[in-house]
Amino acid sequence: LFGSYMTFFPLLLGNSFGSSSLIIGLIMAGVSLIAAFTSSQLGKIIKLFSKKNILKISFILYTLALLIIPFISQLWLFFIPVVIFGIAHGMSIPIIQAFFAEAAPLKYRATFMSVSGMTFRVGQTLGPFLMGLVISIWGIGGAFFAGAGLSIVMFVIMFMLE
Repeated sequence: LFGSYMTFFPLLLGNSFGSSSLIIGLIMAGVSLIAAFTSSQLGKIIKLFSKKNILKISFILYTLALLIIPFISQLWLFFIPVVIFGIAHGMSIPIIQAFFAEAAPLKYRATFMSVSGMTFRVGQTLGPFLMGLVISIWGIGGAFFAGAGLSIVMFVIMFMLE
């Protein structure tokens, strides 16, 4: 997420499509708006699917969004992976937080959630660095393919945890 999408997607938009900072910001904000809307509907989604299945669906959606990005040739077509990524993000982050909260005994919940937040920050720190290494070998498209691969790995791990 933080390497493939948050760091290198704006660079792709600016370098390959000549997008202005305003356009890049609007596109990036689109993911947040869609994620916020999706999160607001999570109560309804949970009635249809289990939390584990929602998480599996989100990893498939992350994979799909990241796989599409390197093949887009026109700026306006980025709305497709932005919508898909936003839906995935709006489902996965609250579900992951819920799993962490449920897994922790009540008296250790604050500590557990703090460690969870720290884990997210480690991802924010290492993601851009690791995807930068990927780009140095396979180019910018490689960062999106690698991110998709990691999403598939997480999907497989979800099956192993059942």
